[in-house]
Amino acid sequence: MEENLINIIKELRLKGDYGYILAKYVDKHSWIEKVEKNFPNDFIENSTDFNYSVCFTVDINISNTDEVPAKQSFRKYLEKNKCFYRIQIEISAIAPYAVIRYVRYVYNNGDIKMEFSSNPFIKEHIIYGIIAEKFLIESKLTILSEDLLSIIIPSVSLEMKESNATVYNCLFDDEY
Repeated sequence: MEENLINIIKELRLKGDYGYILAKYVDKHSWIEKVEKNFPNDFIENSTDFNYSVCFTVDINISNTDEVPAKQSFRKYLEKNKCFYRIQIEISAIAPYAVIRYVRYVYNNGDIKMEFSSNPFIKEHIIYGIIAEKFLIESKLTILSEDLLSIIIPSVSLEMKESNATVYNCLFDDEY
């Protein structure tokens, strides 16, 4: 799988940048309805932004609130509750791959720390991953592990990640 994945990425990325095409012609809300059907009682935020990413990003609040990190009231929520949990689903817009990550925001003495994990921070949250995995597989997407996501793709240079671009950078987010 690893070698095949690397070849697919090289083929895709050597053809050029997808940012303009995705931003101009792809509906960034196209996955929301499917996510809402699978998580009908949870607050869902569409965080899709094709500026430096080539994926749909959907965040589902596991914490029982409609707060989102971009809101001013989020800090107050964290000050009171100390932790905030989400599950994040990223679906590549250029290849049939997905990532599921658990997200935790922790408030500590005025600082907010954000953490990602492929495993739930609280064991009861595993049900969110199971639901996400089921609907992604039913959607004919392959969920990539952290090991595969961290593989460096030789000879691929991105706008933000000019060297040592990983599978994650190439298929999901060109993070620096």
